[in-house]
Amino acid sequence: ANSNDNEDYIKRLEDELEDVTEQLIDAETNISNMEGKLNIAEKNKAELEKKVSEMESRVSELQGTIDASAVETAAREEKEAEKASSEELALLTEELALTQEELKAAEEDAKVAGANLERAEAEHKI
Repeated sequence: ANSNDNEDYIKRLEDELEDVTEQLIDAETNISNMEGKLNIAEKNKAELEKKVSEMESRVSELQGTIDASAVETAAREEKEAEKASSEELALLTEELALTQEELKAAEEDAKVAGANLERAEAEHKI
């Protein structure tokens, strides 16, 4: 009977070890996926910040090229181009804000996955 108890105990430990190992693999996969999403979000953020900077430069250039002595038609065309650039800048700024929100969400997901991994490791040590 004692031998059977030991075999059952060993089998139970092996099953628990297999479960914890699967949890660790899942947690590591989740962390890897989150890191990938985080890298993409950071890349998108950098690209959007560059576009915003370029648009701000274009808006400044347009504002600097407005000539008070230009004929009314030329002035109107400049204002329309400036408005279009300002609208594009507003859209890019909004896109940047959304990307920053995605980045924060990905960071939160990575924290949760890290906490799950630590918990799984802690349970494994017990």
